[in-house]
Amino acid sequence: MKKKLLAIATCLCMLTSLLPAVAMAAEYPDTVGHWAEESIARWSDAGVVQGSNGQFNPEGMMTRAEAAQVFTNLLKLTGKADLSAYTDVAADAWYADAFAACVAQGIMNGVAADQMDPTGTVTREMFFVMFARALSIQEESSLKGDFTDASEISSWAKGYVYALINNGYVKGTADGVISPELNINRASVMALLDQTIAYYVVEDGTVELKESGVVLVLADNVTITGDADATVVVAAEGAKVSMKGYTGDATVSVVADDVAITNAPAGTVITVADDAAGTTVNGEAVAAGEEIVIPEEQPAPGGGGSTGGGTEPGKPDVPSTERPNIVVGDNHYQWDEEEGEYFIGDGEEKEYVSIGDIMDAIEEAGEDMTITVDGKEYSYDHDLGEWFVHEDDEEEYVPTEDVEEALGGSNTMAPTL
Repeated sequence: MKKKLLAIATCLCMLTSLLPAVAMAAEYPDTVGHWAEESIARWSDAGVVQGSNGQFNPEGMMTRAEAAQVFTNLLKLTGKADLSAYTDVAADAWYADAFAACVAQGIMNGVAADQMDPTGTVTREMFFVMFARALSIQEESSLKGDFTDASEISSWAKGYVYALINNGYVKGTADGVISPELNINRASVMALLDQTIAYYVVEDGTVELKESGVVLVLADNVTITGDADATVVVAAEGAKVSMKGYTGDATVSVVADDVAITNAPAGTVITVADDAAGTTVNGEAVAAGEEIVIPEEQPAPGGGGSTGGGTEPGKPDVPSTERPNIVVGDNHYQWDEEEGEYFIGDGEEKEYVSIGDIMDAIEEAGEDMTITVDGKEYSYDHDLGEWFVHEDDEEEYVPTEDVEEALGGSNTMAPTL
């Protein structure tokens, strides 16, 4: 997803410049009128960066320590790798935890077996590689567009630099010039974040996508709607991301454990990082390191199989048992034992419906609903657009597909509005 020296005075000024900050309206005298003023303000307000002594130093060169702190703040990293082998990272240094988190995440490595070089500067191609790894942006094999210095990109950086340029996230220092070996300054880092991350989602709720770009999800419960094409990066452990109502083309990258993606539309590409465990997509487990594409048509839960009793092709394969009626608003769904399906209406006016149709009706009813299935209570919360199961006085999120399966395969249920 995967050294040059500064003047001593500049080092001392910048070493503390990217410590974690409380989000506030950022106003720096040295950024007023600067070309990156808005980008600096956005990410300073978000708590990703901050200045020092009232200044931001936008033209100052980004150091490796500062870069580590940017990624740690941006992704809210908490993991820690063992840095004891690096002799130039003191355990009590302000950047020690940031380096430990970035190494654990696979974003950064040392410049040598025993050196992390915290005060060393970062070239543009170095930062591009770190940034692409941080957002799980996949390498690309060719470069779109004509750049006079494309041959100067190091072989180890080409795939990531190509990907960032091809997606419009990275722009050159001038027309047709990438300047891969030029040291990157603090303003340019803020601009890169701004150009790439269209939505920085750190609070629960609904996000409507109106412009293309990366959607970086760090909240616990998010619903994505809208029609803009996007790369959705889910970096919060245990996050629940619903795509109900989303109609664009999306790639979803899961880089944290125990993530649940629901209502992912057909054509959505889902990639799971090599070290991300416990991912489910539309109710199905997806292994670490795997990539899937949501198919155009998905079979109804239980469909196509056989329990030995035999059902007609295309009908749900469920126990042959009388089912109680289900009432959703003005619609009364009744069970036809012979057909093994629910229907609306009477006599020759019967309209057969699937369990999925009933679930859709529940979701569109505009009222919260609780369904008791084999002793479990499943509740639908219209504000969140999600289902929860009640067990031992606790609520646990469950995918819609799990509720469908429980409803379709149950012998006892008592739905109530």
